[in-house]
Amino acid sequence: MPIKRMLIVVICVVSAVFGTSAFAADNSAILGKWAMVIDAQGKVFEVDLNITEEAGKLTGSIMSLQGGGPVSNMVFENDQLSYVSDDGQGGSIKTTLKLENGELKGNLATQMGEIPITGKR
Repeated sequence: MPIKRMLIVVICVVSAVFGTSAFAADNSAILGKWAMVIDAQGKVFEVDLNITEEAGKLTGSIMSLQGGGPVSNMVFENDQLSYVSDDGQGGSIKTTLKLENGELKGNLATQMGEIPITGKR
């Protein structure tokens, strides 16, 4: 059997045995509800971040006393989580977080600059 044909057979067998999920990212470390704390120049805001997975794609929502809604473009790679949320004024906020020792730490990129954000389960 030629090598090219053998390679195709091996790929088909692996796909049949393991399915497509064998090649999907493991998002289990990030799924669930996170209690986030935003420190905006001494003003502290608490936000709940809920992360779910549907068909291998991450989805999420945020909720605070001021309101909430869905987030978009959520990606988790190499212990880095990023997503975009509505700023409530017609713009958007890009959030970038690093998962370290079971905690999320990072920044919100806003029109006023970077704002620290941390989170725990």
